Amino acid sequence: MENAKDIQYNRVKPWQIYAWSIHDVVANCFLFLMNFVLYLAIGEYAILTTTIFLILTGSRILDGITDPIIAYIVERTDSKWGCYRPMMVLGYAICCITVLCMFFFCIPGNLVTFIVLYVIYIIGYSFFITSSGGARAIFTNDPIQRGKMGRWIAVFIALFYSAAGYYVSNVVVPAHGGIVTSALQQLAITFMIVAGIVLVIAIKAIKDYDVPERYRCINGKTVSFSDMFVTLKNNRNLQMAIVAFGSDKLCTQSASNSAVTMAVWGVVAGNYAFSGQLSMITLVPAILLMFYGTNIAMKLGNKMAVKRFSVLGILFAAAIILLFAFGGPENIGTSIPITALFLVLYCLYYGCQQVNTAVIRPMVADVTDSEMVRTGGKQLGAVINATFTFADKVISSLASTVVGFSFALIGYTTTLPQTGDPKTGPIVAVALFLWMGLPILGYICSLVAMKFYSLDIDSVSEIQKWISDNRKAE
Repeated sequence: MENAKDIQYNRVKPWQIYAWSIHDVVANCFLFLMNFVLYLAIGEYAILTTTIFLILTGSRILDGITDPIIAYIVERTDSKWGCYRPMMVLGYAICCITVLCMFFFCIPGNLVTFIVLYVIYIIGYSFFITSSGGARAIFTNDPIQRGKMGRWIAVFIALFYSAAGYYVSNVVVPAHGGIVTSALQQLAITFMIVAGIVLVIAIKAIKDYDVPERYRCINGKTVSFSDMFVTLKNNRNLQMAIVAFGSDKLCTQSASNSAVTMAVWGVVAGNYAFSGQLSMITLVPAILLMFYGTNIAMKLGNKMAVKRFSVLGILFAAAIILLFAFGGPENIGTSIPITALFLVLYCLYYGCQQVNTAVIRPMVADVTDSEMVRTGGKQLGAVINATFTFADKVISSLASTVVGFSFALIGYTTTLPQTGDPKTGPIVAVALFLWMGLPILGYICSLVAMKFYSLDIDSVSEIQKWISDNRKAE
């Protein structure tokens, strides 16, 4: 840390941190919408439950395979509009076109039509994710500003999911009488519009920094197609970040799947509307805890924050399982003591989850900078992000399969849980395992990975010193 004063950081204006941090909402608009594609596939494309889950799993693996190609294209882009902004717009446009076809123009359809549209959607989504991930690395390299960026990304995602959850469970589903095609079409239009507005704001924020001086390599280095595989093989910190957050994502995506939410709140608790209200009630406490956690990350490093809040996440998730098992979930929302206890536990659990979400972006940016040092000057923002998302997607692709086969084992082979389904022992066990049991396993994997992750606050400072010195020397 003794050389920190000599480092020339690439800093941005405060308003740009807030405006740029909203960019991840674009991807999450489509991610949230595609949580409901199961219902569309079963209802409009006549695909069996287990088949659609296998398709979604295979498509996620394909998504990871396309990432190296897309990352190579992004890193080679050098237009008058910059490197990353054109690719973000392209990704958004492809996603919108395929969503319109999938939800409106091609229904009723068949298995082949659905697969083709979903594959094209994946390509568009990958363009956006890869380019926006690369842009995060060049936006700022100041550890404090990166910490703030990660914090506000998590805040905006939490706000989005709270609003989206409420919108679905308290507005759309009651208006259409369930998760039916007309409800899904309303969601598609809504989220495409929201994503478009957010994209305009984010592009405005990064306009001054998506320039050759920031996204080109230094010391005459160039990016090759093989860099992704070499990086994945040789960068231990990237490997550990993938293990930690890939396992977390596998578990949290399974837990947040629309079918799991319906099973927990629509069947086990018998109060589906409360799931939307829950996200609004817990939003402010969770954000406050997330601010506390990101302060720890900025002071002590991202590694320490992940370790502390993974342990706490395990404890709170276990307590929620016990409450549902012995406290009567049907009393949540009606009994004041049970509801109050649940809300306290869930706020703490959700806050821990948001802390881990907040630190992942700065950690990937730190890994990108460490790879620049290791390679002698290669700027691999998009490649690192694609490498991370490649492995992350392959791991998390199992989420749909885990959910689908779990419900199929208890009889849901041609349908998915809906309000009014009978509450049985098997559905209670499966719902609680997917909702809280899997995230506990994810946190355990994160703790193991952090034992081998070496980028603490001191080593990150040394990395920035090297980059600063070499930029000055050019």
